[in-house]
Amino acid sequence: MFDPSRHVPPWEGYRSLPTAACGEPVLAARQPIPVQVWVIDATGKDRCIHAQATAWTTRAVRVTYTDDRGRIGMIWVWASAVARDAPSPRYRSRR
Repeated sequence: MFDPSRHVPPWEGYRSLPTAACGEPVLAARQPIPVQVWVIDATGKDRCIHAQATAWTTRAVRVTYTDDRGRIGMIWVWASAVARDAPSPRYRSRR
């Protein structure tokens, strides 16, 4: 069941691209991919956050994030604003 208290209200979250800007087709990730993404917050400030990419088009990426209050948000951002998260040094292979 959907619990609105666990989700970021649109007026408090990061700015999302309009659907028409995202393009088609939308390809869904088999598993969420850890990424760093540049976003614009509700006050207009640029921020780099950790998130998970869940879908993409040739122009945009859908990311899911958790805000400072533990709520879940989902936005579309330009593909150029997204980079894969570097793997933790603990999990790097040793050769």
